[in-house]
Amino acid sequence: MMHRLESKFPLRQLMLLRLFLWALLVLCSSGAVAQTQVPSYEMPPRSITVVMDDNYPPFIFRDAAGKLQGILQDTWALWEKHTGITVKLHAMDWSQALRAMQAGQADVTHSTALRASASPCLTARSQKASKNP
Repeated sequence: MMHRLESKFPLRQLMLLRLFLWALLVLCSSGAVAQTQVPSYEMPPRSITVVMDDNYPPFIFRDAAGKLQGILQDTWALWEKHTGITVKLHAMDWSQALRAMQAGQADVTHSTALRASASPCLTARSQKASKNP
């Protein structure tokens, strides 16, 4: 009894088609087919470290128990919720925040008022980030 495909195609063409499909299946299952990958510099980070002054109410301050409170803490918590990127928020004396940024220990310095003394540090950090994606 002849299969429907055998009636439309000669046996040699069927064998070549089967061989091609088998090879395609093997290539796809072995990972030999190139997959499109997004370069790492285009991937969002899993977490970021944000440093800021710790005494600038109502934007950021510590409650009686020492827990961070304020508009900036709430804003970063909301940003984290919407982006899925974990925010490690570190509030400290402003000079310590600048040193942390200069040492590459922070990704973002959040300041409600940019001070002139911070400008070289922030510029250097942003240039470093753009050179090393």
